[in-house]
Amino acid sequence: MMISPMPCVVCGKSLEPVFRYEVERSTGLGDYRQPAQANTLFGHGTYGSEVFDPLDGSAIRVNICDDCLGRAMENGTAEIAQP
Repeated sequence: MMISPMPCVVCGKSLEPVFRYEVERSTGLGDYRQPAQANTLFGHGTYGSEVFDPLDGSAIRVNICDDCLGRAMENGTAEIAQP
């Protein structure tokens, strides 16, 4: 069974797997969740969220396509955080 990447959380665009053929040849597992031309973002929740703030260490995963992320960075609704 092939597990495809989730669509973009902003625009809903379907995303293709970045390693589809390499993973298939090397492992045969068919897990293709890492998207091409997109980022996968993980978060462990934030105090104050009424949607996702678990206390069990679980994380939420979303994909955002490069087009949506680029627009968000240009208009200031997303920024790079330095360590």
